Amino acid sequence: IRLKVSYLNDFVLEKDTIRYLPAKLISWGCVGSEEECNKIYSKTIEDLGSELKIKVENKFSIKLDYNDTTNSITLLAWGDFNHDGIEDILLNVTHHYISGTGRSYESVVLTRLARKGKLIELPL
Repeated sequence: IRLKVSYLNDFVLEKDTIRYLPAKLISWGCVGSEEECNKIYSKTIEDLGSELKIKVENKFSIKLDYNDTTNSITLLAWGDFNHDGIEDILLNVTHHYISGTGRSYESVVLTRLARKGKLIELPL
């Protein structure tokens, strides 16, 4: 299948990328009500505020410390994973507690519907 459009062909993980990434990527284990969690999940990482510490590893990997967790996001691949003709990206996301032993891993597919648009999670 040939791509109709790509809004991600020059996408890299850098400090400014947090204005487009969904907050859900690092809001691991939301313990509030469903309404509170959905409110957080509708934001971008940038919206989470000053508690966020960012370390860019390289253009394909970024670490974010937030709410006693370290979250590593790694860009694995570009492609049209849902076959809609719009390019998507595949990320690996790792979460672990800074002062504990909890750890989780997930693969996430994101797409963008406009050049500087917010990234949207697609179902796997």
